[in-house]
Amino acid sequence: MRPDHDRDVIVHVFDAVDALTGDVVGERWSVWCGREGAGSFDSEDEALAAARAEAGGADRPIWLLRPGRPPVLVEPG
Repeated sequence: MRPDHDRDVIVHVFDAVDALTGDVVGERWSVWCGREGAGSFDSEDEALAAARAEAGGADRPIWLLRPGRPPVLVEPG
């Protein structure tokens, strides 16, 4: 099973980078429902809670995507 970027709820994890120094200052999480953005979050817990809320009534799978790693299917609740 693979993520469907047009339908599924996707949580992307990415490095936040300081614009002046180029140093990595932490991770950020963005949630996408198909091609629609649903927010950017400071913590994994916040992002997963938002993803679960978006997926809840629509019976859509949630995927966690980290750079350089395979997609992970997230448990709904």
